Amino acid sequence: MSNRPDVFNVLRCIALFCVLGVHSKIVISAANPAVPFPWYIYTPAWAAMWMFFTLSGYLLGKGFYNGKYKTETLDGVKQFYISRFVRIAPPYYLFIFLVFCFVNPVWFATIDFKYVVKLLTFTYNGDGNPGIDGIGALWFISTVVQCYVLAPFVYEFVFKRLNKRQSLWMFCGIVVVGAMLRYYGRKAGYSPGDIYSSTITNLDCFFGGLLFNAFTKDVDDSRLKKMMRPFSLIVLVGFILVNTWFYANNLHMDMYRYRYPTVYILLFCMVFYAFDVKNRVRSTPLSLTEVAHNPLRLFDCMAVISYGMYLYHSNLLSVVPKILNAIGGGGGGGNYLSVSVLAGGVICVVAATINYYAIEKPCNMIRKNGREK
Repeated sequence: MSNRPDVFNVLRCIALFCVLGVHSKIVISAANPAVPFPWYIYTPAWAAMWMFFTLSGYLLGKGFYNGKYKTETLDGVKQFYISRFVRIAPPYYLFIFLVFCFVNPVWFATIDFKYVVKLLTFTYNGDGNPGIDGIGALWFISTVVQCYVLAPFVYEFVFKRLNKRQSLWMFCGIVVVGAMLRYYGRKAGYSPGDIYSSTITNLDCFFGGLLFNAFTKDVDDSRLKKMMRPFSLIVLVGFILVNTWFYANNLHMDMYRYRYPTVYILLFCMVFYAFDVKNRVRSTPLSLTEVAHNPLRLFDCMAVISYGMYLYHSNLLSVVPKILNAIGGGGGGGNYLSVSVLAGGVICVVAATINYYAIEKPCNMIRKNGREK
């Protein structure tokens, strides 16, 4: 074992930071429009969702390809669904309850009831009147759950039956069809938001990631892979920085909305190929000692609480700007921005940590015990 961060946790954190950057800009601007923002805070939040979908599909696919999930029997599929539900649903429903009680109960009481039903049944895709910051982000959870529902059947009846050559053709087909769906959705007059949040136009990210396990399962390490590791991460981060610069300056927005999903799928799969090998060296268990010896393990720490960070960030990042405005500290300078971002980030980390230890960790123990029976 090695005291290095897990590459999948690094990827999860990269995507999470892309969400937090531009969303902090949105909520701070709402509280104080006079605040100036540097270009690097305009991180591509849409790209983060494509990254999350691709990573979710790939990690889930590892469970299928290594036999962790038994998709050939109904009992196996049922256990898979239960495991996913226990992992996702309790923090999700708690978040909705807290928003209802403490953020905007009027919204829930006055909106068309069908949208409440959609929230509760993981079929909400941001349509209707999202109404308040934070609720709209739940479309991602709904969409990924819908992908989970499809995943065991797509694997069992399609992917499982393919050899490597057929898998390559299927992977290329998924990527091309996904790009075409976004292109023709735009031509048909669908809004960028509709295309972005649609389950159909995110299937290529999720199932492309899932299928890519066919090319990394039981593959030995090699000199080429070792050389690709730093290169793949540098290219990924470099492309995100370019994307951020374009976004900050309102450049190439159509490319960002309709073509970049394909680019992010391929970039993430390049990282998967470079790092994921047979007998991959695992990271040592997290502890304060391990983090002290290698601060890069903070990526692992952040990844552990990333679900809670995603759920709560929009509402909690708005807390500090509101306080600063209330106490007369609402000037438009850089100190206002720094305090809002840093203090808001600390609040998010604390809330997500509480969510992990109070909800997620006990649920994970239930999942583990259920698999061992």
